[in-house]
Amino acid sequence: VCGEGTCTRSNKIAAKAQDFIRTNYMDKNLSVEGVARNLYINAGYLRAVFKKEYGITVSGYIFQTRMKKAREIILTGQFKLMAVSQMVGFGDAAYFSKCFKKYYGISPSSFENMQQEPEASVDL
Repeated sequence: VCGEGTCTRSNKIAAKAQDFIRTNYMDKNLSVEGVARNLYINAGYLRAVFKKEYGITVSGYIFQTRMKKAREIILTGQFKLMAVSQMVGFGDAAYFSKCFKKYYGISPSSFENMQQEPEASVDL
């Protein structure tokens, strides 16, 4: 985040928000407002500095983090999709499936099935 030895307050806030999201993505109530509250800053300010620093919205980053973690968990083959959805902060497995398909272009169940077939492995 901080380059050339310059670390502004905005850089630090964006980095702390990113760390908080990475640590708490499984909380289904995680929100921009919750992240901002944790950092003791205004949600509007957080949105602005995060977008400026990372080029993605806070809510977009929460969503992206959840999708990437879901993919990692599915790849382990150890959990049912209902459990995966809850592990990444979705209370509703059907909504999780819809979001996963929108993000990756394939449903989580199809992705899971393809990973179980040795010659049909798919990289997302």
